[in-house]
Amino acid sequence: ERIFTGYGLPTRLTRLPLVESSFNVEAYSKAAAAGLWQFIPSSARIYMRLNSIVDDRRDPWTSTDAAARHLRDDYNALGSWPLALTAYNHGRAGVAKGLRTVNGSTLTDLIERYGAKSFGFASSNFYAEFIAASEIERDYRKHYGDLQREPQLRFDSVLVRDYVPYDTLRKLAGTDDDEFRRLNPA
Repeated sequence: ERIFTGYGLPTRLTRLPLVESSFNVEAYSKAAAAGLWQFIPSSARIYMRLNSIVDDRRDPWTSTDAAARHLRDDYNALGSWPLALTAYNHGRAGVAKGLRTVNGSTLTDLIERYGAKSFGFASSNFYAEFIAASEIERDYRKHYGDLQREPQLRFDSVLVRDYVPYDTLRKLAGTDDDEFRRLNPA
């Protein structure tokens, strides 16, 4: 929420991972989308590091910053949150093409008049899924009662200036491989 607020974005947008990944940093789709925000490789490379060593899609903070910038750019290009969120799923160029094709300007125009196979069930219903999930989350007690929340993960952040081998970092952290990977998902 702090990251999105810093970009002047609605904090409700931080609930998008409910639809994308169920807040699972290890989520991976058949379209090669990864992490909380389900970035595909081509979008990821615009907003963060993705190479043979680092996959920032799996880092909750880096990918959240990237998602905020991506959504801001989609909104600036398309002019509404329903279109921006649809573009997050379908692609900004795909939404813009659909609007041009139907000579429209709203998500309703796309849903009612755009018949492209690529704009199928998932894309045309993405915004509605987001609204439903964020409404349920907002009033979760009504739907699920009191939920037992997990305690907040406590950790230290260390920034290294130069390359340090993975095993050296793990040993210096004094933790086993599984725990070190969990705390450093990128």
